[in-house]
Amino acid sequence: MRIYIAGPWDERDKAREVRNLLRAAGHTVTHAWWDIDVPDQDPVKLRDCAVDDLRGVLEADVFILLNLSKSEGKAVETGIALVAHRAHGLPLIYATGIRNTNIFHYLPEIEWRDSVEQIIEELS
Repeated sequence: MRIYIAGPWDERDKAREVRNLLRAAGHTVTHAWWDIDVPDQDPVKLRDCAVDDLRGVLEADVFILLNLSKSEGKAVETGIALVAHRAHGLPLIYATGIRNTNIFHYLPEIEWRDSVEQIIEELS
């Protein structure tokens, strides 16, 4: 399956670990945002990063939210995934971490699990 991993920038090492677990299980990650150098407020580079993230979410069969700390980026990506899911039934949305940080986390489209490992097991 094609999977997008959303998470806070300050937890990008955890996102890398999740990517490795997903690859080991035979899945493909649609965009590795954690491997991109942070642009120095260059509007063109920032736009390109946003476009790549958007494409990654929209190309995914599964969206995994690592809700480990506050992050506006992952909140926007989750919103994009929710709209795509409501419009087209994709991606399947899973989340793990702290649930009560955003009212939208209570929508029925988001499947909450205790761990990434549990999500990977369900995808197998």
